[in-house]
Formats: sequence, structure tokens, C-alpha cells
Amino acid sequence: MYGGYPAQDPRGGSRAPVGPPQEWGGGGRTPWPSEHQVPHQADTMQRDPTSTGEVPRAKSRAARSAASGGAGRPLAGIAILLVTGVLTLPILAVLVDSVVGRPLSASGVVASVLVLLGLPVGAIGFYGLATGAARSSSGPPPYAVWLRPPLAFIPIALALFTAAGLAAR
Repeated sequence: MYGGYPAQDPRGGSRAPVGPPQEWGGGGRTPWPSEHQVPHQADTMQRDPTSTGEVPRAKSRAARSAASGGAGRPLAGIAILLVTGVLTLPILAVLVDSVVGRPLSASGVVASVLVLLGLPVGAIGFYGLATGAARSSSGPPPYAVWLRPPLAFIPIALALFTAAGLAAR
């Protein structure tokens, strides 16, 4: 009895001993190891069997910027942005003329909206192509690179341009 309550073994079964270890009948031995018997934490930690034991090194600055999609070729990005902006202006003029002009041209509106959607999508894809996203050192087959962004945006833009051409009469 401990404090008037019987002590139960948490695993079920018989009651756990109560009181000082000398009264347990075990000759003064405790059921848990003392501080001197506890192994160090480093000894008990399991080593990863797949590890080579080498500490991974930090990537170089160029590898980090390429992996994170950092500024790989800012001039290419600026050039693609300027070309996209210049091509957007006549398409906006066609859109305004199709909406405001008489008679209202639904095919002109649909075609110009599809082209306006396709221009930035294609620009993102071409920027990825210019920065080397098509290069695959290992791993997936060459066609799989074109199925992942940003290169996947190029076929999407081509589909939008094709739909715009079909929508225009």
C-alpha cells in the first residue's frame, strides 16, 4: 500500500513493489539501472545502414542558384519579357477593336484572349529553355523533361495559340 492505495503493475498482473528497494526482497537491487549503468546516448543510437558515414557538403554558389531557380540568365529574362510586352500590344488592340467595334466580333475576342493567355505562359517556358531547364544530367528520359515545368509551358502555349488560330476566322 502506498498512501492508502494499492500500487498496480501498469502491465497488468501482480502488484508492483512499494517502498524502498531494500524492502522488496530483492536484496537491495533496483529494477532499473543506476546512473553508472546507463549507457551513453551515442552508444544506443542506431547508425543508418544506408549511410556512407560522410557528412554532406554544402553546394557551391552556382549549384545553389541553379537548383533554386535563381537568376541564371537575367538578360535572357529581360529579352523575353520585352518581346512578350511588344507582342502583347497589337493583341490588346485587336481585343479592344473586337469588343468595341461594330459589329461585335466574338471570334476576335476569343482569339485575342487565348493569345494573351498564351504569351506569358510561353514566355515562362522559353525562359526555362534559355536557362538550361532542358538539360538533364541523369534520371528521367529526355522527353520527361518536357513534361515538367517550366518547359511544359511551351506546349501549353502552343495549344493556346492553335486554339486562338482556330477561333479566328
